Amino acid sequence: MKLARSREVQPELANDLARAVVKAVGSDGLIVVSDEAGAEISCELLIVAGLRASFEPGDRVLVWRATADAHGVILGRLGRLDGEAAADAPAELVLQARKRLIVRCAEGSVELRSDGKVLVKGRDIVSRAQRTNRVKGGSVAIN
Repeated sequence: MKLARSREVQPELANDLARAVVKAVGSDGLIVVSDEAGAEISCELLIVAGLRASFEPGDRVLVWRATADAHGVILGRLGRLDGEAAADAPAELVLQARKRLIVRCAEGSVELRSDGKVLVKGRDIVSRAQRTNRVKGGSVAIN
């Protein structure tokens, strides 16, 4: 069995990446963006690992111009970790479920049940507070 040799990345591919701003989101799934030079590009969205992303006019994105005819692919939303993303975050976020809401990552989870029970599971659980760390309940059972 012969493996194909990987091709070298062509330097002109770097010119095909552009920062852009979303101008419009079409009902056909295409997103129209405007690059830094003011050119409009009709784009599809790259969906990674089943994540669905929604875009609104004004969002900053990274676009790969797939063809010379002003068609591209949005690779993702641009932002910064220095507070810009926090400024865009909503003041309140509500996740709602009728029976159970579970947030899970590998061996850890937080589960909220409709009967008011809250379960926190993990290999280790750490609770930290800069001020008071209070444990309150009708009764408190430790071990």
